[in-house]
Amino acid sequence: MLHSMTGYGSISFNSNNFSFDIELKTLNSKFFDSKISLPSYLTNKEIEIANILKKKLFRGKVDLKINSNSNNSDSIKFNKKVIRDYFEELNEISDFDSSQLLKAVINLPNSIDKNERNFSELDLEKFFLALDEVIENVIVFRSMEGDSIKIDLENNSNLISQLLKEVVTLSKKHSAKLKDSLNKKINDLIVDLDKNRLEQEVIYYLEKN
Repeated sequence: MLHSMTGYGSISFNSNNFSFDIELKTLNSKFFDSKISLPSYLTNKEIEIANILKKKLFRGKVDLKINSNSNNSDSIKFNKKVIRDYFEELNEISDFDSSQLLKAVINLPNSIDKNERNFSELDLEKFFLALDEVIENVIVFRSMEGDSIKIDLENNSNLISQLLKEVVTLSKKHSAKLKDSLNKKINDLIVDLDKNRLEQEVIYYLEKN
């Protein structure tokens, strides 16, 4: 079965503590090349995820994006003291207004604590099940693309064969016409010719043309 290396699959689901959006794209590439974007609490699973992708997809440029949000409102906490210290120090050395400073501060290290302990073994199990489903969707997509490519190749091959037959037929007719034309011109000449040599020269001429 012919498989394309172009594929796409996505899934969204909820586990006990988190909601996930998984998107997987594959493109043509001679070797396996993966780009994986993960939430911080899954970074320790990156090698395992990459191995799963390689085992099931074999080749191609693979782009996996995983976004998630906690269903637990207590999973994110602001470090008020850290934010206040950042704010005061930046306020002394910049002319930005308070809203601009606050936007900058909350992106600085340790400004926000994400309680990643809420990511349970059950969440992880559901995640890997969903990842397998997305990969299977991509494989199905690749298979469908492969079938489409196969049909195109077969149609083009049949067309080429048909055109080749027509070319051979036209070539024979053209050669016969040239030969008749040459023979007519030769017969009109009043000269003594070696007919065997002439036949060889005519054949040589026809083969070149």
